[in-house]
Amino acid sequence: MKKSIFFIICFLFLAYVDPVSALKGSWGVTGGAACAKPNEHVEYLPAYGGCRWTMSMNSEDYQAQVLWGAGQVFSPNDENNFNSKEDSTYAPFTGMYRIKMYACPSTVTGYCTIGKSTQSAQTINVVKIGSTLPIGAVRESFGGYNFTLANSSNACYTLLDEAGMDWRADIEFMCKDAELLPEEPSMCYLNHNTSLDVNMGNLERGEIATIPEHGNPHNIKKEIPVLCTRDSGVTVATTFKFDSINVNGNQVVTTSSPNLGVAIFYEGKLMGPSTEPVIESFESGYVYRELEFQAVRDSNVAIKEIPTGKFTANAVMVMTEQ
Repeated sequence: MKKSIFFIICFLFLAYVDPVSALKGSWGVTGGAACAKPNEHVEYLPAYGGCRWTMSMNSEDYQAQVLWGAGQVFSPNDENNFNSKEDSTYAPFTGMYRIKMYACPSTVTGYCTIGKSTQSAQTINVVKIGSTLPIGAVRESFGGYNFTLANSSNACYTLLDEAGMDWRADIEFMCKDAELLPEEPSMCYLNHNTSLDVNMGNLERGEIATIPEHGNPHNIKKEIPVLCTRDSGVTVATTFKFDSINVNGNQVVTTSSPNLGVAIFYEGKLMGPSTEPVIESFESGYVYRELEFQAVRDSNVAIKEIPTGKFTANAVMVMTEQ
């Protein structure tokens, strides 16, 4: 069955992924160190690696709020950070991963996010995780951390890939502003699932091109990452959908400003709703593709008929698995 990935361009880029199932076990363990005070929702269990985020709470929402004491020492340990319950959560691609802990200064229990954090640490070991087996199958030790908290802090955790991207499952211990992990072992992501503003800058009406030209020095270029997770790679057909206007025989994106359009070039090719798809294959992992944008005007319309001021436009980039 063919699958499509939609990438919306509103001179804002968006992509969509499905929610994931639970990834449990990515909590902090101090490697034998006692619990520094003040603390809440942590407990000292020497047999299980020292002080750790407590697992005895019934409510996942309650568990998500923690307070580690100032000066808390985290040292290396051999604990496996995952367990067999992660049977339907997958790494985004086969590669080397660490667990990363983020700390947000606080004097009371609460949530932490990457955006609010002021301190972070990565596990000392890097572990190879395949994209075709559930993360719960991982048995190698991440080795714990080797740092000391500067302040009493809330905390959250991510799975860190080799490109520095933070990933999470939608559960209590993980940072809510990291990217969601896939629940299937074969997906592609456009632009890390995040928005990308395309600002065309200040345009002088008389200098706006009347024929789309790839490589024009005034064009706006944006490089977007494409992350594919299937180990054997994937072949896709890339197309663009948008309301178009015809500018000297070329389909370009219509804008909110009459007689003004935006040309989109993908890998050097001018793209329109009726343009033949670009067929390409992606290997597992990250690749980068270039989008280029150019403001164009209808040469049959007097320049004074093009309104001044801001304008907006939108389009949809679609990658369909072949």
